[in-house]
Amino acid sequence: MFNVGFLLIGKTPNQIYMHILIAVGLNIYKGCFLSKKGVYKMKVDVIPTVDEIKIEDVYQRTVVIVDILRTSSTIISALTHDCIHIIPVETVIEAKQLKNHHPNYLVAGDRFNKKIPGFDLGNSPLSYTTASVSGKTIILTTTNGTRAIQKALKGENVLIGGFLNGTKCIEKALSLKKDIVLLAVGERGKFSFEDGIASGFLLDIIKNNFQDNLEVNDFGIAMYGLYKFYENNFIDVIKQTTSGKKIKQLGHEEDIDFSCQKNLYSICPYVHYNQQNIVISLED
Repeated sequence: MFNVGFLLIGKTPNQIYMHILIAVGLNIYKGCFLSKKGVYKMKVDVIPTVDEIKIEDVYQRTVVIVDILRTSSTIISALTHDCIHIIPVETVIEAKQLKNHHPNYLVAGDRFNKKIPGFDLGNSPLSYTTASVSGKTIILTTTNGTRAIQKALKGENVLIGGFLNGTKCIEKALSLKKDIVLLAVGERGKFSFEDGIASGFLLDIIKNNFQDNLEVNDFGIAMYGLYKFYENNFIDVIKQTTSGKKIKQLGHEEDIDFSCQKNLYSICPYVHYNQQNIVISLED
């Protein structure tokens, strides 16, 4: 086993956890992504938190936003149930101001997993039913996910992915023929197990569908290893994570079960500009 002890001196617990994941993943799974000389190479990087994303990481690349609990899952659910489109904003004030200009829009979101007072909807994907969102435009602000979308806009393309739509999302990402970034959004600047393992799930789909040469960063290989290790019981493990426990304590355990269903939907939300707003919708 690769000795990472010297890397851990002076590190925070979150950094130590990530170093161990990387070391284990590299030790076991590095051989899955060996380079092949003379063959077209696609780069796939996994970024562990929204705070670590840089312009050079995403420039001219396709970015997939991975925020399993719960923004990605909520967006996928809303568009599946015939929401027209979603306008992501960073702050509650922005959401309220936009609502004042467009009274017919729904305003939705959460702060620290709780519905914002006075909003039409929270951030539970199960509340985005056909009855509640069909034919509607939704203004959405969440603790981490909508900020990640804003930061990813320096990329060539921005897609929303997760367990619910993994195959369709990666099919779309590969069709764009750009290097890919999987942004594991995290929780308030810290790595989240559920976003990391979901990134590993998406990387597994890439590996199975891209027959040429893949170049994956070290953290990506670690997340691939994490997913393969927990592939058969990852939902139970997610329920024991920091985010999972918080959501369970708030009475939303069913959101975890729902969000962790693999390939339930065959849609891929994409982020683009529509007049003055950033919007998330489905392709025509």
